[in-house]
Amino acid sequence: MESEILRDSIREKIIALLLSGELKPGERIKELALSRTLEVSRTPLREALISLERTGLVRSEPNVGFTIKELSVKEAEELYPLIVLLENHALNLAFPLVQTQIQELEMVNETLYRMRKLPGEASLADREFHRRLTELCGNETLLQMIAELRLRISCYEHHYMAKNEQIECSYGQHKDIINALREGNKDIAQRALSANWEYGKRILVTELSFKELRKAK
Repeated sequence: MESEILRDSIREKIIALLLSGELKPGERIKELALSRTLEVSRTPLREALISLERTGLVRSEPNVGFTIKELSVKEAEELYPLIVLLENHALNLAFPLVQTQIQELEMVNETLYRMRKLPGEASLADREFHRRLTELCGNETLLQMIAELRLRISCYEHHYMAKNEQIECSYGQHKDIINALREGNKDIAQRALSANWEYGKRILVTELSFKELRKAK
């Protein structure tokens, strides 16, 4: 049990490094240096990396080691519609109980706005907003599926959250969700949630498409 707790703690620290931009997609992980940075031994570090490999955040190759998985247009186009579908289903199940979360959602959203110049912190606040939005759905299997998808999407969030105007737009879209919940309008809340995810997908697919075109030349 203690080893699992340590592994999960290291995994979250690696994710935080990815979201902050300290670890970048395509970058080879130097295990010795990372173990020193995180102040852990290499055995639990490798266990955490193997766990992240199962989620699709990292990949391993013989004689190479672990590498942060590259971003791709194809994966973004596959993942985002799934998270939209699952979060909207969770929101549907959580309504109207989710209305008790309005104050907490507002606080997290204000944190997102305050952290707009710190992409890693902003991304963490965004994850927390969506977690609180869906956590009262009462379906643990659904929440686990959402958590796994969100973990894979974490690869993309640093790029999405890197620009102030994009964070501000997401902040406004979150306010639309909150206002719809306050008014008791589940349908509008779900449409606003879909719009929030679709905006992020559109920004990323555009940026990743340019990146892939440059690499192809």
